[in-house]
Amino acid sequence: MSTRIRALLVTAVAALGIAVVAAPASAAPKTVDPLFKLCTAQKGEPDFSVPLALFTCIKPSGFSAGEISAAEALSTHAYARFRPTFEFDPQTWGVIFEGIEG
Repeated sequence: MSTRIRALLVTAVAALGIAVVAAPASAAPKTVDPLFKLCTAQKGEPDFSVPLALFTCIKPSGFSAGEISAAEALSTHAYARFRPTFEFDPQTWGVIFEGIEG
């Protein structure tokens, strides 16, 4: 796990005061294809960790405000039943799916 992804996860967990518990793959969203497609279209590098229910998109050159807005809208609306938490910094955006039940 890269330092940026780890920092994103630690920040989100600390901010929410929750413990991250591994969940079976079947409990995660059935598909994160829309997130992968958006990340790829934004020239980012997508990654999804099933045990942590964490999707990240990294773009070393940074994301525009419009790209961040699009990612947040997709993450929070398309995956609402998983109670997603959207986090970002200039070079990374990510989603933690909290509604995962094992």
